Amino acid sequence: ADDIGVSLAGTEEFRFGNGGHFHADNDITAFSNTVSSDYRLKENILPLENNLNKILLLKPSSFKWKVRDKQQDVGLIAQDVEKVIPEVVKDNISIGITKDFLNGDNHKTVDYAKLTTHLIGAIQEQQKQIDQYLTPIIHKRLCEVTKQDIRELHTTLGANNGIYVANRVLALVRSMYNRAKEWDIEVNNPAERIKKFKEKARERFLQPEELSRFFKALEQETNTIGRDFIYMALFTGARRSNVLSMKWKDVNLTLKSWTIWDSKNGEDLIIPLIEPAMEVLERRKKENHCLKKENGYVFPSLVTDSHYNDPKSVWSRILRKAELENLRMHDLRRSMGSYQAILGASEYIIGKSLGHKSSAATAIYARLNINPVRQSMENAAKQMINYSNMPSAA
Repeated sequence: ADDIGVSLAGTEEFRFGNGGHFHADNDITAFSNTVSSDYRLKENILPLENNLNKILLLKPSSFKWKVRDKQQDVGLIAQDVEKVIPEVVKDNISIGITKDFLNGDNHKTVDYAKLTTHLIGAIQEQQKQIDQYLTPIIHKRLCEVTKQDIRELHTTLGANNGIYVANRVLALVRSMYNRAKEWDIEVNNPAERIKKFKEKARERFLQPEELSRFFKALEQETNTIGRDFIYMALFTGARRSNVLSMKWKDVNLTLKSWTIWDSKNGEDLIIPLIEPAMEVLERRKKENHCLKKENGYVFPSLVTDSHYNDPKSVWSRILRKAELENLRMHDLRRSMGSYQAILGASEYIIGKSLGHKSSAATAIYARLNINPVRQSMENAAKQMINYSNMPSAA
């Protein structure tokens, strides 16, 4: 059946799609927003984590619409939200005025209802931090907390809970007082000019003697989307969020490259796709077609229209089977860089492959082409596979 559109004053503004979806070009006022939430209708129920850090990365903005009668409004920018919480951003079919303005392209929308779930988690996480770590000062008025109070709190937390917790709490207190100033509350910030503990950079990566167990456990993993996600993270050295949201339209199979637009360092990043990564892509293209999950993402979700977003359970199984400890998903990225270094790649080449940004190296990065980067990554991947004593890792 065709879509059914509704026109107002000669302009199509509402449309019912044949998939049962309703699209609107303008705002709709609703008096109820309830959805099925019965636990009996759900499975694989897992807690959301790291909500507070995600919410702190969002940038609330005021803006003026180019459409909608150019009205002033407040909200979030979908492209910014997608980098942090991609599961609440969707591509919607443009119609009416929006379709004309965007030359027929789809437009991105933010599901604010789902975003509230992360907001609830963030509030709970922050309250837990307050209850757990700020007990010595929580009952004092803002103006009663002294620099000595914060210095003692920082020292005590460093001794009892570790320097990382102590530094995060110090940053939280400093942020609270800065926010008070933004609200025109005249108060000195007692956390100012208190030095953080020096944090040691994490150096963990997959060791040569661990690679055989790691690849074996990975090959035995039955969740093929999760398995291939981990392969891609290892063989590209890309950040977890970028790999999860990897789209086919950003992959050039001819040039064997993947473009990450507006990466964490603020620039577009071109990742060479070495042979093991290309094998993963070929496998995903075939399997996604068989699963009828061709929604534009390389690693599609099986339950939503977005991308796969639950690698933690797969990661836990692999670590358990491989008998690996103290290994995080981000250490896959470090593993690629470490094996490049082991084989003698320059810092510039490693930085280029991992998308690191350095003011000293920016000019050199700009002159580097992708070929030496690709060769360095190929060599690193071969070395990891050789260490695993396996004929093929993908």
